[in-house]
Amino acid sequence: MAVHPTVKYKTFWGGLFVGVAISQVVGSLVHTAVVDVIGCLPSWVVNSKSVSVESIVAPEPVRAVSATYAPVARLRVHVGEACPHSTVRRGLEFSSHSCLGFDPRTRSCIFNNLYFDISAHTWFYLVPPWQNELPVGSSSHAFVYQFPPKRSGGFVHMAGGTNSGLSSANNWFDPFTAVKVNSLRKDAHVSRVAGLHILWEQKSPDSYGHTLIDNIYPMFVVLKNLGLDDPSAQMVFMKNCTQYSFARRRGPTLVAACERLQKLYTPGMSTKSVKYFADVVGEVGVSRGYVRFERVVLGGGGHGGSWATQKCGPNRPWPGINMGSEVGIRGARGSGHYWLLIRDQFLRNHALDYAAVPKKHRVVFMDKHGGRGGRTSGERRINNIDQMVAIVQKRWPNYQVDKVNFQPLTHKEQLELLSRTTLLISPPGSASFRMVFLPPGGSVNIIGLPKGGYHGLQSAHWESDVWWKFLSHVNVLNHPVADEEVVSLKQARGQRSKLIIGDFKDSNIMLNEHKLLSLVNQSFYNMRACHGGTSF
Repeated sequence: MAVHPTVKYKTFWGGLFVGVAISQVVGSLVHTAVVDVIGCLPSWVVNSKSVSVESIVAPEPVRAVSATYAPVARLRVHVGEACPHSTVRRGLEFSSHSCLGFDPRTRSCIFNNLYFDISAHTWFYLVPPWQNELPVGSSSHAFVYQFPPKRSGGFVHMAGGTNSGLSSANNWFDPFTAVKVNSLRKDAHVSRVAGLHILWEQKSPDSYGHTLIDNIYPMFVVLKNLGLDDPSAQMVFMKNCTQYSFARRRGPTLVAACERLQKLYTPGMSTKSVKYFADVVGEVGVSRGYVRFERVVLGGGGHGGSWATQKCGPNRPWPGINMGSEVGIRGARGSGHYWLLIRDQFLRNHALDYAAVPKKHRVVFMDKHGGRGGRTSGERRINNIDQMVAIVQKRWPNYQVDKVNFQPLTHKEQLELLSRTTLLISPPGSASFRMVFLPPGGSVNIIGLPKGGYHGLQSAHWESDVWWKFLSHVNVLNHPVADEEVVSLKQARGQRSKLIIGDFKDSNIMLNEHKLLSLVNQSFYNMRACHGGTSF
């Protein structure tokens, strides 16, 4: 009997549908069985060309691109009944990482699922058995299959870099190293710390300048280079302010200065306030077991200004320090671009208009009170500041001229003031680093160190010659100082004393009227030229 064409058509598509469904079910069963079996196979089988782990289980994409390797970001393995002899515990997340940089000094990494042993103070990097023979990095053009031990330099340095390019701390955590394992203790509790954490070892956190160039700047560069634009990232410092050597040497004065500077990071770098490592671990509520950091950034990348932009000799940077940037040390020549990005981000995160142009010229004299950390000796003050303010105001009566003590101001108040300033006149040293928050086209008049200040005349303007030579949005105007314009520390206190060469570097300064007026006029020209001849 003939079959109607419509019935043939329906039978064909019905059979095809059933066939596809059966193939999907069978494929799923085979996939699960293969993954279960893979967990029991020796590493040489899985690493062979006949089996591709990545073709079986698709990994999560790694956000940062590694220069030398890109391990699987996440891999789940079915273990238990199907693999009774496996040493991998059910539900554990395997570790992975991706890095930039070629050695511990210049390397920065993003780790996924990194385990910290609370009682042993040891990091563990958990991999399945078949990843034993995968490298964790490279060094001297050779693959590295285990994280190098601390005594050989570790895997990364957690500080941005000091004068020698290494971390100045000799702690259990810096330089960082980890133990590559296939299993954790079966009876140990594992606590999860979610989100992105940045683990950092601070350099000189009692100094405004070092906080900027050796902590904020390298941290910002590392995050940008790894592609991690997370406004809620949790910054975790490995030590609090009381654990640094300055706390023992100088006591509560510098500790208070350090704690004040910790507030500079929020909301400039993140919406979350700074935490300390011991507190983060303590929050899990257990004294033993493991803490699994879901995503953690490690490594300062050698971007700290104290190393990246000034090292010029084979050992330390001091000989010929004004030539530091000429050598082309990594990080020096591109620093201006990052400083502008930092400036804009800090203003934006404080709800200030980072693109605003000052409506009229404003000159700010920094009225410095106290040395580093509030010390009363070595202030580097402008001794005739009131006289100079009156002279500049008289010369340009339509412009605003202020004497400002920045210390009592909040960080937001400082940013707002600086963003509307044409010229900042500042003594040398850490306080002058506020220049980075001036508007594009603004200028800073940095008073130079007198002859003999640090290492003779070649270091009179070493800060601007080395650290700020490539600043792109601010004009650095050096203000040279002659011997007769220096007030020794004893003279500043009203004592009669012959000028002592040794206190040049921290002496107070008498500004020269003619040199100052010339530089002020230059700053007005710079601002007009930057903004197309705009009338201020």
